[in-house]
Amino acid sequence: MDFQQIKKTWDKIISEQSDVIQKAIKGVTSLEQLELNLIEEHNDYMDIEFSNMNSTTDDPTNTSPMLKTLILKWLRTFAMVRIHNTPSDQFRLRLSDMSDNEEELEEAAVKVFKRNGRGGLKTAYKCMGGPKDGRKVSSPDACNSYVDPKISRSRKISSRKNKAKMKNSRMKDKMTNVVSRKRLNRANKRMKKARGF
Repeated sequence: MDFQQIKKTWDKIISEQSDVIQKAIKGVTSLEQLELNLIEEHNDYMDIEFSNMNSTTDDPTNTSPMLKTLILKWLRTFAMVRIHNTPSDQFRLRLSDMSDNEEELEEAAVKVFKRNGRGGLKTAYKCMGGPKDGRKVSSPDACNSYVDPKISRSRKISSRKNKAKMKNSRMKDKMTNVVSRKRLNRANKRMKKARGF
């Protein structure tokens, strides 16, 4: 993994795909002001930073998280990515080789809230890739755990059989647990804002 190559590719994206990005993310004004810098480089990882995030948009509060998500998707096509806590105007990331799977893959999941069945909330991890993409699990390790094909098949069969029953249950839940659902949405919005994407 070479920073100069990443920088060159990023400059090419800005010059060739700027119009496409501006159409996809409303509020993006000038991607040329977004600077990509190398902070630190080691044998097994490098820290990079996108600065001037707020200068590239009309509405930083709503647009910056979408832009950060787009950058993350691009970086995850060739590297393992870990996000650093930084101010909203910056986006610092640690990139490591995809072949290096020895360290714990916490970056494959983001922390979220989910309901605990009694109207309360509990923390969970939402998988951002792998065999359990999109699912909420108890720990980041579970995102990359083995999925038993027999269990997976039986779940699909039972969900097809009970499709109508599950739909009615969801509708009833939406009507009766309004407060609990609103509390969950608010908590996850706060978590998303703190994360920055």
